[in-house]
Amino acid sequence: MHFQMKTAFVTLSDPGALIAERLAGAFPEAQVFLHETVNAVFAGKRFDAIVALTKDIFSDFDQLVYIAPCGVVVRSLAGNLRSKLTDLAVVVVDSGGRFAVSLLSGHEGGANDLCVKVSNILGAEPVITTATEALKSVIVGIGCRRGTTEKAIGAAE
Repeated sequence: MHFQMKTAFVTLSDPGALIAERLAGAFPEAQVFLHETVNAVFAGKRFDAIVALTKDIFSDFDQLVYIAPCGVVVRSLAGNLRSKLTDLAVVVVDSGGRFAVSLLSGHEGGANDLCVKVSNILGAEPVITTATEALKSVIVGIGCRRGTTEKAIGAAE
């Protein structure tokens, strides 16, 4: 049996809703949260304040992906953080879908891996700042690391 991570996608904008929609399709246990000002054509649970939403959903999910400015996300998370050993994975994507940032619980919570997965789906640049990851060599493609390229090529043959 494979454990499915519960993932929430949260956005404040129409461009973010397009990204959330695209990402949610790749996550079986996904739920999308849209600010009340997002166009009604997009499906998802509506919210009016991101800080209140974050407080409400923080313990209900394993991973949070915000398509929103980093500053807004940091302020939303501030009152919910306890420990790098127990906090969930948080990734932030810009509304242009160009960058995915591993923001919280990179190693322990799995945000670094989530960041790479999100980046690969969107064709975005992963931004991982934890020292053990940031100092690794990247060979080709988004998210490829030393030793993984040969395995991927071999699997494709």
